[in-house]
Amino acid sequence: MTTRAEFEKWASENWIDGLPKMIALRAWQASRAAALEEAITILETYQVSVGNSAAGEIACEMTMANLREIRDEIRALAKGENNG
Repeated sequence: MTTRAEFEKWASENWIDGLPKMIALRAWQASRAAALEEAITILETYQVSVGNSAAGEIACEMTMANLREIRDEIRALAKGENNG
């Protein structure tokens, strides 16, 4: 079961009868958006350890490039959900 399905099941079982489904959906979307933004913040502020060698610096640059790619994929995911 997906996280969204789990949330919808919980909402239908635990929330007050008659609560519009749209409120539950908006709550899901807001919490997911906040989690995606937090993930982006973590990636942008991550400190990569660098040794005192050229190889360490190259490894750091490669790691940072990979982290930026992941950040961009998360941003694209969030943007796609906001537009869809």
